[in-house]
Amino acid sequence: MTGPADRPGPSATGLVRHRPRPPPTRQGPTRRFRPAEVVETTTSHVAVARAFIPRLDAAGSYTLVTGFAAREPYPKAGIISMHGAAVLMMREALSAELRGRRRANNLLLGPVINRSRPKGDPSWLTADQVGEAAVAVALDPSVRDESIRLGTVEELKKELARMRGTAARP
Repeated sequence: MTGPADRPGPSATGLVRHRPRPPPTRQGPTRRFRPAEVVETTTSHVAVARAFIPRLDAAGSYTLVTGFAAREPYPKAGIISMHGAAVLMMREALSAELRGRRRANNLLLGPVINRSRPKGDPSWLTADQVGEAAVAVALDPSVRDESIRLGTVEELKKELARMRGTAARP
């Protein structure tokens, strides 16, 4: 077995120690912006990737999960959008650095029904469905360096069929 130094990994440097903070009660232009809110949460993702990816099996997969605010602007979601966009670019940089030696993907989610939001539109994903999608990505070696959009249950069904080989790949 090879050690972590023998395995390829991301080259990110200069990590800032992540100090968790309680979530802000308000977002948007009426709230004071603190750059540390973006930097610290984003660099924690880099720290996890640096520690985890070199230890992945060759068939392993590293998957990041972000929301639509990373690609689409929403009122009062500026900080979340900036963080999500940074995480998406991190995944793209990982894919470029890893050059096929490991898989790096991301799930781009719409609204999710979960414990803190137990009700919602029937087309929204549930937290369990997000987990199902993450497992499907991990198990399908053909899913490589992809950003998978999962905004609705219908989109999830199509992606699961594709990953499970029950639908033709585009």
